[in-house]
Amino acid sequence: MSHEFVGPFGYLHQTVKSDLGKAHLLVSKFGGPGKCLHALAREANCRVTRNMTDIHRWLTDPDARRRIVALIVMEDVLSSAPDEVTNVFDRALRDSEPEVRGFAWRTIAHLWWRGDPTDRLLLATQRILLDEFYVSSEMGIEVFAVEWLDGIVRLWETIRRAEVSERRRKLFAAWQERRTRERAGEDWQKLQRKPERFLHNADPKRRIAALRVLARKGMVTESVLQDVEQIMRSDIDVGARIAAVTYIVQTKRASGCLRAARSLAQIVADESNPVYQREVAYQGIYQVLGIPVSEWPETRAAFGQFEFPDDIDWELVRHCLEA
Repeated sequence: MSHEFVGPFGYLHQTVKSDLGKAHLLVSKFGGPGKCLHALAREANCRVTRNMTDIHRWLTDPDARRRIVALIVMEDVLSSAPDEVTNVFDRALRDSEPEVRGFAWRTIAHLWWRGDPTDRLLLATQRILLDEFYVSSEMGIEVFAVEWLDGIVRLWETIRRAEVSERRRKLFAAWQERRTRERAGEDWQKLQRKPERFLHNADPKRRIAALRVLARKGMVTESVLQDVEQIMRSDIDVGARIAAVTYIVQTKRASGCLRAARSLAQIVADESNPVYQREVAYQGIYQVLGIPVSEWPETRAAFGQFEFPDDIDWELVRHCLEA
C-alpha cells in the first residue's frame, strides 16, 4: 500500500491527525491512559502483561481492544526491545480501525518525545518514507524523518492542547549533539575548535556537522555567512543544503534580518531546488521575521489550513526578495 498521492505531510495532516483525535477521545472517555488500558483489558478479557509473546498475539487479535492494549503496553517495553518499533509502525499504517492506528501514532509520538529509542525510530521512519511515500533518498532523508516525527508530536500535543516540554527539547538537543559527533568522526575535536574550516570539507557529513556546531555556538561572521549561503544554494548534498537553511534560521530567528529573509526567499522561489529544502526555507522566513507562531505555515498545516507549495504566500516571498 502506498500513500504517494497525498505525500507524507498530507497524510500526516489528514489521516494521522484524524486517527490521533479518535485515540484521544477514547482516552478521555475513560479518564486517562492508565484507566483506559485497564478498562479495555477488562472488556476484552485480557490481562495487562509485559510478556512479548502475549503482546504479539494481541497485536493481531480480531478484537480491536486487545490490539490497543498491546500498543499501550508496548510503549513501556520498547526501550528494551527496540526492534518492535517496526511492529508499531506497521500497525499505525495498516490497521483497519482508526482508533488502533491512533494509539500506534500516539505511541510513536511518545517515544520520539522522550527520545527513546531514537535511532530505531529514525530508521523505521526513513523506511516508511522511502517505501510508503516514495520519498527520494536524495532529499536528506534523515532530516526529513526528523521533521515528520516532530510533526506527529506537534499534532498530538495540539490535540491534547499542551506544549512540547523543555525536557523533550533537551533530549532532542542531546541526540543532535551525538549525531554531530558521529558525523565529525575523528575530526570532532578539531571541528569543535574551528568549525568554519570544515565548511569546504569534501565529506558532506563533515560539512553538516560544521553547520550544526556553528549554529549551536551562534557563530556569525561575514565569511561564514557567505560560505553558508553558497552551501544553501549549490551544495551537491541535499542534507548539507538543508543544514545551511537551518543555520540561517537558528542564528537569525526573530531578528528581522532582511538579508537572511532574502536568502531564504531565493531558495523558495527557485523551483529547481528540492521541494523539502524549499519548504524548510519557507517556514524559516516566518521565524526570521518574528511572525507570530499562530501564523506559521506548520501551525496552519496542523489544522489542515496549509499545504506546501500550493498555499505559499507569494506576496511575502516577493517582499523578501525585494528587501
